[in-house]
Amino acid sequence: TYINLSKNLTDIGEGCFSDCKSLERINIPDKITKINHSLFANCKSLKSVTISGKITDIGICAFLDCHSLERLTLPHKIASIGKSAFENCNSLIITINII
Repeated sequence: TYINLSKNLTDIGEGCFSDCKSLERINIPDKITKINHSLFANCKSLKSVTISGKITDIGICAFLDCHSLERLTLPHKIASIGKSAFENCNSLIITINII
């Protein structure tokens, strides 16, 4: 399952997509600045997340237990990454975009 969120969206509530077993890909729009607490926790099929360059914070347990998550590119403006944000994401490679 692929979700392309509205480009006008400004916030996604905590845990909004947690336990979405069939979610594979999602696009986070430019107006979102924070990946909230447990937003994608336990999304076992999640492979790809496209994050805008405006994200500054990743909440606690944001991607906890996303075993299928393979790659994530974060903007250079990241100010904080919460505890256990990527815990048990054993296949994950994180790239920081410095441009």
